[in-house]
Amino acid sequence: MRDQPPCRHTYSAQRLSGVRDLLSLVGLATPTCGAPLFYWEHPMSGEAVLAVGAAHTIRTTGSDRIATAGRAAIDVLARSTRREPGCDDAPRPRFVGGFAFDPDDPVSPRWREFPACWLFLPEQLWLLKDGRCWSMRVSPCAGPPFERPAARPVLGSDESAAPDVPESDDRQHWLHRVERALSMVHAGTITKVVLARQRTWTAARRISPLSIAQQLRDARPGCFTFCVSPGRSHFFGSTPELLVRLQNGRVDTQALAGTAPRGSSEWEDRSNAARLLGSAKNQREHAAVILGIEQALATVAAPLRVAPRPDLVALPEGYHLHTAIAGRVRPSLSALDLAQLLHPTPAVCGVPLHRARSLIATEEPERGWYTGAVGWMDGSGDGVFAVALRAALAQDRQFTVWAGAGIVSGSDPAAEFAETEIKMRAMVDAVTRRVAAATDAPTAVPPQSAELPG
Repeated sequence: MRDQPPCRHTYSAQRLSGVRDLLSLVGLATPTCGAPLFYWEHPMSGEAVLAVGAAHTIRTTGSDRIATAGRAAIDVLARSTRREPGCDDAPRPRFVGGFAFDPDDPVSPRWREFPACWLFLPEQLWLLKDGRCWSMRVSPCAGPPFERPAARPVLGSDESAAPDVPESDDRQHWLHRVERALSMVHAGTITKVVLARQRTWTAARRISPLSIAQQLRDARPGCFTFCVSPGRSHFFGSTPELLVRLQNGRVDTQALAGTAPRGSSEWEDRSNAARLLGSAKNQREHAAVILGIEQALATVAAPLRVAPRPDLVALPEGYHLHTAIAGRVRPSLSALDLAQLLHPTPAVCGVPLHRARSLIATEEPERGWYTGAVGWMDGSGDGVFAVALRAALAQDRQFTVWAGAGIVSGSDPAAEFAETEIKMRAMVDAVTRRVAAATDAPTAVPPQSAELPG
């Protein structure tokens, strides 16, 4: 683990009135940024987090990286003290961040700012929950001066035309990959593997990932919308999949696997939903995810309650089979301990886990944080992490999007390609619409000198 030495931080917290949108707190005319930024919101639950600046960072690698980072975060937060008395219901600081799909630091240059696991304790933090907004400031501990990153340009905007995003040219390559995976399924080597595609293009206009996140949030209120910016790179998206939520000893997670497109008419839409619920292939894929989660939590959560049958999650781009899973866990476990047990679920990897993971590592060495997770955890170990799907990585004007599909017995290579195209459009359309829109959206990270509430 590579992180700053143990120390004691102090913090202040105050209630803000009249704040209903944390993105409204981001400076509207700031031309540069000089600190990490984390934004995370789930509108249907009324939860949102905005964090700027790092008072403390934790970076870990290796197979135990997630739980190791969690223990380090709890240790740091246990040393934090409030500078002045306040309301008993005031929240305490929390770490924010996430982790990659693989246990080692990504090797691709595009992921150079995203370690295998990276958490930071924000210098400035805003929390929105149940209509109440809190502002917190954390002071770095005594010791060597905290070095702020140099100011960097954000993705602003110019007057160029919207980008032309061509149809993917990797169709044949994808079909061959799926056929190879199916041969392994038929041979009994694997039961399921989740393969992913990526598409990269350069936009004609420089835009803010936060403006795209704002658009995604408004269009997808049932999803976790996020934007993580360590520096020049921005990983953002709007994922429907919860990895883990831990609150007061209760763990919640879900199986989300099996996909069908939305229809162009009400009749077609209902027909697609009904076919998904009755699809033997999709039910097999979904059952593999449920079993994987049950096995991962079997020794720590009892009793584990699994919904008797899948229901449907409806998104603008398609439907997913969904099964809610919940239970009680030991008090000593944190959200990141549970994330360590659950990640990667069969929904983003496969069955058996080690064989599917080996195949993915060979064919997709550049997944980075895609199919990893983003979220937060407080000093009690409670927290929420969502699987990083429907996501894009932005660097300057270059955007890369990913989409995957679960390959099981009965999978059709062409149909799986169509599924990834549907999933990609969720992000491609959001980016292209934002590029073509008027330049009235918030810019990314305000400089430390900006006047912000709290």
